[in-house]
Amino acid sequence: MRYFVKPIILVFFLLTACAPAEPDTVSLMIVNVSVINPVDGKTLRNKDVIISAGKISAIRPHSVKYTPDATILDGTGKFLVPGLIDGHVHTGTIAGLSFAQSEKYPELTKAYFAQQPRSFLYFGFTTVVDLNGNQESFDRFEKEEIHPDLFNCGQALILEDGYPAIFVPREVRQYVFPNQLYDPRIKNHTPGITQKRNTVKNAVQKVKDQGGICVKTFHEDGFAKSIWPVPTAEMLARIRAESTRQNLPLLIHANSYDSTRAAVIAGADAVAHGLWNWDQFADEKQLPRELMGILDQMIARNVAQMGSLQTIAGLRDLFDDSYLNRPQVATVLPPAYLDQLKRPQGRWYRDDLVNGYPTNMNDDDIVRRLDNVLSHGQQAQKYFYDRGGRVLFGSDTPSGPLATNIPGYNGYLELSRMADTGLSLPDILKSATITNARFFGLDKQYGTVEVGKLANLLLMSKNPLETIEAYDAIDQVILHGQVIDRTSLKAK
Repeated sequence: MRYFVKPIILVFFLLTACAPAEPDTVSLMIVNVSVINPVDGKTLRNKDVIISAGKISAIRPHSVKYTPDATILDGTGKFLVPGLIDGHVHTGTIAGLSFAQSEKYPELTKAYFAQQPRSFLYFGFTTVVDLNGNQESFDRFEKEEIHPDLFNCGQALILEDGYPAIFVPREVRQYVFPNQLYDPRIKNHTPGITQKRNTVKNAVQKVKDQGGICVKTFHEDGFAKSIWPVPTAEMLARIRAESTRQNLPLLIHANSYDSTRAAVIAGADAVAHGLWNWDQFADEKQLPRELMGILDQMIARNVAQMGSLQTIAGLRDLFDDSYLNRPQVATVLPPAYLDQLKRPQGRWYRDDLVNGYPTNMNDDDIVRRLDNVLSHGQQAQKYFYDRGGRVLFGSDTPSGPLATNIPGYNGYLELSRMADTGLSLPDILKSATITNARFFGLDKQYGTVEVGKLANLLLMSKNPLETIEAYDAIDQVILHGQVIDRTSLKAK
């Protein structure tokens, strides 16, 4: 058995019937609130939630008995849900500035990273999982006074000369991607990479030693163009075996028919992307039988999927000149930083993207192609979801240095994209809370409003079981029992 979290049977009435006696150290009482259980989508109304020492200590019927000196938060007419978990972020990537620009404008870079944790919290993400980062970015994130709980997969296992190492000059790849795997198929090896040192076993051990809770690797051949090397089936099998030995779930970056099939054969626990690129079936309008087959195999083997459709939508948004004027963008990006993105040099990523397409294609042609890829991804996710596939929430924020993949807001857009695709509102909430918590082995502390769990909570003025707009109608963020007024998290 490969899965790492034992199923938990939650009997929701036990939250009240078996709640312990109220302790003397109550610090916060959320009173007369509707508590939503993401496991079954049910709501307990008119409840008082008692928080002590950063944890939920009791859930009881509403009364007017208040503990002296405790902070009272009136939940009348409001909804309490567990804080959201974004299972796919990149804390070390800056959204909007090129490497040269971030070096040229260090104060803007500093302002971005200072705001980044607050932006995640602004849209309710009290826990994030970095799938490919380094200790420097992790430390910088956690040194901010207010930040979500951060977990990570350590440094992803990257194939020498493969994606994403191919984007970095060979002479500095070992510094940028220190967990590269030796590839015997190439002749010109990256400096510092050796057959003895850069083994699968050593790479997975490094992830474990650095506190990683999962293993991430890539099967990316060039966005369905077959231009980059990918791990062999034998190498993926060794990654699977070592991840199992270390009791770590394995996520494989895959977004095409061929790569998804390889991930399933390898025994991945999750595919970290949707099936956007249909390879030889790219001209098809409806989901081909062959792709249905690989999605059926994922479902049969309980391989989870992070659709991350906003990755493609973010590319399309580069051509939407109104994106940077949306009010939500101004709430999560510092003003000077946003001003830089609105300048002509802020279009650099869009220009690079256009240059990668044939010269006979104009902006409208590119947008239509991206819309087609997005439609393909939505069809695949809907098919997977409708047949009982396990959907994880992951926004891939930022998927690259895109000005349209900004922290927090990108997650909100991903939630909205899931709703547009046809996932139910209860299942969207479930994917971003308890399903993610179980997959990453965090469900003892996260994922539900339950006695004994961390008090990472959201107080909403709208019901997320009724409208996706609830995720932009958060009144208060509660982080380890501390109440944070949402407006205080806005960029300054």
